[in-house]
Amino acid sequence: MTQRTKAALALIIGLLLFPALLWAEAPSQQPKQQPQPQQQQQPKQQPRPIKERPIYTSAVEKLKLDAKQAKAFEKIIEKADKKIKESIAAAKDDNARREAFRTYIADVYGQLKTLLRPDQQQPYETYMQELKQYFQSRQQKNG
Repeated sequence: MTQRTKAALALIIGLLLFPALLWAEAPSQQPKQQPQPQQQQQPKQQPRPIKERPIYTSAVEKLKLDAKQAKAFEKIIEKADKKIKESIAAAKDDNARREAFRTYIADVYGQLKTLLRPDQQQPYETYMQELKQYFQSRQQKNG
């Protein structure tokens, strides 16, 4: 290939690529939007109804709670929800929020145990072991 052919080839390639380079580097024609505070971007989420939450549904299913027990468990969760909202609002950092959540879980499941019949005690212990393993694996995964 001669010097002249190489130059012509480089010129052709340059002419083909140059518009693409300009297009890729051109600033957007749309004005940049100013980032808004996070609270304004996302509407505040409403908590799911208690009967739709895994904490409720899994306990009712695995422990085979009767209607009276399920209703009492729902009231336990309602009371605990009020406490955790206050605790999280007062929490100064992530560790305090985690501790509030741990207290919430311990409180809810501790009160649940008082509702159980003798035949539900062993399934409760098994369920608590499953939850403990779940939370430990989640903690290890998240560091």
